[in-house]
Amino acid sequence: MKKFLLKWPILLITAALLAVSCSDDDDDNGNNDTQKTIAATVEGDARFTLLLDALTRTNLVDDLADAGAEFTVFAPNDAAFTALLGDMGYNSVAELETALTTPVLRNILLYHVLGAKVTSDMVATGYATTEATNADGDKLSLFTRSSGGVSVNGISNVEDPDIMASNGVIHEVTAVLMPLNIVQLVALNTETYSSLTAALGAADGNLVAVLSSETDIYTVFAPDDDAFADLLTTTGSADLNELITNLGGTDVLANVLLYHVVSGNIRAEDLSNGPVPTAFPGNSIDVVVGSEVTLNGTSTVKETNIQGTNGVVHRISAVLQP
Repeated sequence: MKKFLLKWPILLITAALLAVSCSDDDDDNGNNDTQKTIAATVEGDARFTLLLDALTRTNLVDDLADAGAEFTVFAPNDAAFTALLGDMGYNSVAELETALTTPVLRNILLYHVLGAKVTSDMVATGYATTEATNADGDKLSLFTRSSGGVSVNGISNVEDPDIMASNGVIHEVTAVLMPLNIVQLVALNTETYSSLTAALGAADGNLVAVLSSETDIYTVFAPDDDAFADLLTTTGSADLNELITNLGGTDVLANVLLYHVVSGNIRAEDLSNGPVPTAFPGNSIDVVVGSEVTLNGTSTVKETNIQGTNGVVHRISAVLQP
């Protein structure tokens, strides 16, 4: 009998320790039971009154209140919205909505939303896919840079990161983001496309303006900086100016660049084997889809579906020659 009775204090102590351990585990997991949804967090934060107004007008509050979803929201504060309104000559979000239309304003707000939880330590320098779409329903890309703090599209800085919510995370940002075209997306990525950006600016035909058009849709197979470095080596060129001379002039450079441009919004999942006509008249590139996508047997697709408002960009490993 004595042995049986002695077990009770031990059992009680063990149960108490287990209870404390479980409580600690709940805290370590983010304590979601005590957190509000993204919608409720925005509603309760005085920094985001204009954002809340915009979300309410575009019927996005319920979406961001969805407990079964996970989002990242780059949330413009009131100062960001006030600056936008001032720049556009409007006095209120209501005037902005009237001028843009509700669907356009809704898409702008969705451009600040990622469909997964991404904390600030997870943000990398590169492209991310938003919940905003083009006319065909393809999700638009934005560009984040993580060095020296997080910034978005080169204009908006994360001022207060990692405001946790039960269905994701909010990062307070200093500017309202507008969806970008393919030229703007390429130009932002100076780590990857500085040579291509410089070449587009130097070529005949005002290619920057051509590829920035919102009335024409393009697919660009974009050679990265390593691809241009290889071309400089093979042509014996020291820099872009010497490359232009060795190619035969800025008109030839324009043709080389147009050889990387295809009409229409052709995403990676839509690529198929065979020749594809390019914007350089009379010239096609040969696409082979296998374990990887190759062009003309010389260039490999390294990154796909960088989606702009007027087309899509795929990063490639070599400059294509007509």
